[in-house]
Amino acid sequence: MRVVGRLVLVLALLAGTVTVTAAHESDRDRFSFAALGIYQSVYPFPCSRAKAPGNVVYRWGCAGENNVYLLAHNYGKFYPLYRAYYAGKLTRGLIATYVDGKGKAHRFRLAWYRVVAPDGDVGFAYAALSRSSLTLQTCVRNNRRLVVRFVEVLP
Repeated sequence: MRVVGRLVLVLALLAGTVTVTAAHESDRDRFSFAALGIYQSVYPFPCSRAKAPGNVVYRWGCAGENNVYLLAHNYGKFYPLYRAYYAGKLTRGLIATYVDGKGKAHRFRLAWYRVVAPDGDVGFAYAALSRSSLTLQTCVRNNRRLVVRFVEVLP
């Protein structure tokens, strides 16, 4: 029954017929990318953190204003993203939802993606943006980074 309830909520969010107001802490800091089957809690990853990331989805604290920057391992929580990239299923217009720490749901539409070298100029990925955006990062083959950018869909 819980899966059915979650599916109904995701469909309502996609249709724009409901706004999430968090009733308790577990309704906050969540990310969903329904087209890929990703439904995950999000944990803070401060700029000053020295410890390597674990197997969860993190919101990186170094990202600039208007840029919700989420990262996770390709063998873990972002495996569906990794798999979709190689299957050619990342297409413009796909919708993802991020529920912030205050319980407010934000809908984002996939705008573009790029694969970059980790030692190259990747500042564009986490820079401050003029428009509210969501950026996903995971690794792909040859130690490269997949950067996926979404822009917020305003009601």
